[in-house]
Amino acid sequence: MLALSISPNRRYLAISETVQEKPVITIYELSAVPCRKRKVLNNFDFPVQKFICMAFSPDSKYLLTQTSPPESNLVYWLWEKQKVMAIVRTDTQNNAVYQSGDQRWETSIMVREPTSETKNLGVIQESESLIEFPTITSPVPSYEQVVMAGSHHQLSLPQVSAIAAYSKGFACSAGPGRVLLFEKMEEKEFYRESREIRIPVDPQSNDPSQSDKQDVLCMCFSPSEETLIASTSKNQLYSITMSLTEISKGETAHFEYLMYPLHSASITGLATCIRKPLIATCSVDRSVRIWNYESK
Repeated sequence: MLALSISPNRRYLAISETVQEKPVITIYELSAVPCRKRKVLNNFDFPVQKFICMAFSPDSKYLLTQTSPPESNLVYWLWEKQKVMAIVRTDTQNNAVYQSGDQRWETSIMVREPTSETKNLGVIQESESLIEFPTITSPVPSYEQVVMAGSHHQLSLPQVSAIAAYSKGFACSAGPGRVLLFEKMEEKEFYRESREIRIPVDPQSNDPSQSDKQDVLCMCFSPSEETLIASTSKNQLYSITMSLTEISKGETAHFEYLMYPLHSASITGLATCIRKPLIATCSVDRSVRIWNYESK
C-alpha cells in the first residue's frame, strides 16, 4: 500500500497499491457492511510507475492522484466512470512532488535565516530541496549553511515523506521511525514543534535493531482527530491516541500497532486449517504467522 484517501463524505476509501509490479487504485464503499470494492482503476493510457498521493474533491466525485518520478503527473479523475479529465506535469523544474494534503500541492520548503522579528522561528520558504526543516531544539542554520546545503548537500536535515493536516496544525515524518507534530502559534502565521512520536522497537521482529527505523510513508487522522494512523516502508500500520500526546507533554510518545504486526515482505506460502478458521502464512521476512479469519 502506497497511499490512501478518505472522501469528505466518508463514504469512499481510495487505496493505491502495486500489484504484480503494476499500479492499481482501488476504491471501496465504506457505507456497505462489510465494505466492498466500488471501482478499480488499473487501465492507464499514460506512463505511470506508481501513485504516491491521492485526494478526493470536496463533493467526492473526483479523485486527484500524483504519480511518482520520473513522470510526476497530477491526474484528475472522474473516478465513477474511470475517466481521466486532465493531466499536468508537476516537476517541470525538477522539483519532485512527494505528498500534499487538502488539495494543496507543495513541492518543497527550507528553513532560512531568521530576522529580528522571527528570531528562533523556522521561516518556511520555497527552495529546490526536499521538504526539510530541523526541530525546535536544533540550531537554526545560517544563510550560508542553507546555500551550501542546497548546492553540496552538506547540511543533514530529515526528509519528509508524509504530511497530514488537522485542526491544530499538522503532522509530518522526520526521518526513519519519527513523526513530529507542529501546532500553529497564536496570532502568528508560524508553526512550532509540539510533540515527537516514535515507532517503538519490536523485540519479536526478525530484525529488532531495525524495527524502529521504518520510513513513514502515509498518515491520516480519524474524523474526530482522536487517532493518528501511519503506514510504513515495512508494510506495518501504527496508531496513536492524540490525547496521550497531550498527557505526555515533554516526553517522547510512541506508536502502537493498529491491530497486530503484519508481514514486512512478500508472502511465499499459505495453508488453511480444515477444522478451524485458521490460516498460516510464511514470508520472505522469515516469519510464520497464524491468522484467525473469523475473529480477525
